[in-house]
Amino acid sequence: MTPDSAADLRRDMIRRRGRRWGRLTVSAVGLCVLGACGTQPAPADPAATMPPATMPPLAEVAESGPDCLADDVVTSISLFPQDTGSPGPTPGAVPPDFQPAGVVLCRISMTTMLQEPAPPTLVPRIEDLGADEPLPDVPVAEEDADVLQRLTIEEVTLTGDVDPFLAALARESAPRSSGACMAKMEVQPAIFLVDDDGRAVRPQWPVDGCGFLLEGAAATLEGLTETGVTVHEVDQCVGRCSTAEGG
Repeated sequence: MTPDSAADLRRDMIRRRGRRWGRLTVSAVGLCVLGACGTQPAPADPAATMPPATMPPLAEVAESGPDCLADDVVTSISLFPQDTGSPGPTPGAVPPDFQPAGVVLCRISMTTMLQEPAPPTLVPRIEDLGADEPLPDVPVAEEDADVLQRLTIEEVTLTGDVDPFLAALARESAPRSSGACMAKMEVQPAIFLVDDDGRAVRPQWPVDGCGFLLEGAAATLEGLTETGVTVHEVDQCVGRCSTAEGG
């Protein structure tokens, strides 16, 4: 082979190698476009962006037992604020060392109005007054007049297999929703768990992202049997609550 032939051969090999690497580079670029390689971040897992479900702090154990007349309980079942200075035990998750033996349900069976706003004073017409009669003072309408009601509250003892009910309470609440929620009123059952020593805790119901009970949670109460009822009466002010001393 002459020197010129050898040079031509080398130039031909370089040209073919260049075309080959060019094809490899184009193929690799195409794969990167399809597979999002390089510094392109991978698609985020939607589940990874969701806030975790939450469990409330542990409930306070009441050594004195359930209290259906506690302010927090009366407020929750009447939907009106009650403030007698006795808030009751703090609700929460059932402590792991608390062994429930029964359930107490607090409910209102009757509401009686004891005091209603006084009717407005009628002002006589001027033409009905005598010539020598002075004009009467016009009464000032009293806003937020007192309304006193008496609540009949039942403390209902429920017994039976509490395991399905405890399983419903152990469900985690959903994270608070960032979207719109349905407008509705829901009264969550006011309940206490009671152990064999008479101590009680007030468990917190698991709720969805809008604060409503998880589906089927309250229905587990239907599997328990009413075995006793204690009736209490408590007065509750609605609106401006004045006292006998004029406070």
